[in-house]
Amino acid sequence: MTDPLFARYVHAVTHLTVSPNMLDAGMKANIIADGAKAWVDIRSLPGMDRDFVDSYLFKAMGNARDDISILPFMGKESTISPVGNPLWDAIENSVEDLEGHRNLLHVDERRNRRSVLASQRNGRLRSGAVRRSHDILRDACPFSWSRRAGVCRVGEAYDGPLREGPPPLFQLLIDVICDLDGVLYRGDVAVPGAPEALRRLTETQTRITYVTNNSTRTPAQAASKIEDVTGVSTNPSQVITSSQAAVSLLTLEDQPTMVVGERGIVEALAQVGVEMTGDPENACSVIVGMDRNVTYDSIARASAAVRSGARFLATNIDPTFPTPSGFVPGAGSVVAAIATAAEREPEVAGKPNKAIRDLVRLHGIEEAWVVGDRMDTDVALATAEPEWRSILVLTGVSTIDDDLSAADHVVPDFESAVDLVLSRASGQ
Repeated sequence: MTDPLFARYVHAVTHLTVSPNMLDAGMKANIIADGAKAWVDIRSLPGMDRDFVDSYLFKAMGNARDDISILPFMGKESTISPVGNPLWDAIENSVEDLEGHRNLLHVDERRNRRSVLASQRNGRLRSGAVRRSHDILRDACPFSWSRRAGVCRVGEAYDGPLREGPPPLFQLLIDVICDLDGVLYRGDVAVPGAPEALRRLTETQTRITYVTNNSTRTPAQAASKIEDVTGVSTNPSQVITSSQAAVSLLTLEDQPTMVVGERGIVEALAQVGVEMTGDPENACSVIVGMDRNVTYDSIARASAAVRSGARFLATNIDPTFPTPSGFVPGAGSVVAAIATAAEREPEVAGKPNKAIRDLVRLHGIEEAWVVGDRMDTDVALATAEPEWRSILVLTGVSTIDDDLSAADHVVPDFESAVDLVLSRASGQ
């Protein structure tokens, strides 16, 4: 049975992952706050180290979200039962493993900081192997527990010096929040040097989270494109989109929803069971993103719904979108047409706004580098969070002629950004 501290985290993660649209703003804020506090407490337990928790718990959680369909477990209530819920079970298993790690190794300050097994301290050892009912957790830890713990085998005391931490290679734990369009590629063409730099970054103990305002693609499609263009394997759980951020703002009262946009929005809504409609009189909310097939009729219907009182949400308001042949109209251009016709401004979910920052925080990200090509989205995203630092690249929207003073660092391209991140991490 998971102890109360870990159970609090399981409770928070399950609610926010399975039923974000079933929670009002106040409930969501309370759950996020409690889950974040539990996570901080887990990291500070004796015998635990931060990078172990990060690499194990959050990767396990991400794999669970990616590999398990949550649709059969959606309900019409905000309380999700753990009974028969594989997502809950997978997360619970991962925190049970963390409990095992915490309980097995005990640091006794009075014995010259030598490691002492918990069995020597209280006469008992964790009974049996940790329960694993899901193969998705098998490879969650990137390197062996014994390498971190400084012990030989389970149940065997270790009289050597206590390791203050993993070897230098594994001490390099960096969070990088990376934009996609204009940073790694333009259209279907890689930015020169970006694939090699991305491979170099993934070879270190770096956790890369791709945060994009492009609402046209699902996380799986975005991950596939990263792999196709750069050759670097990417898990969909590493991708956060503005479509997901917009959907996270919806409540029960906002259904059904009208969509002006593409597959990224539609699938984000379907994943959490939100009803959709094309009828302006029936719509309780309208979500607008980039739509390369937008028509006069779709603008007219969306603006009519907004005029009638439907909640007006925009995935983002980026006016342009970089391609190999130049800039094309972005989601902001579509949003502006509807806002003008409806005479109302939208709530914006994507970068740099709070909705998408909350999703990033749910990945366990604290200090981070933010790499992007836009001052008004990427640099502004980093500016909004005191622990995040921005690196602006000049391969997308922003140019050297713009006012770049708000950026912490300005570099020519992604390759230079990776050089900067790794040099700072190694103290050079």
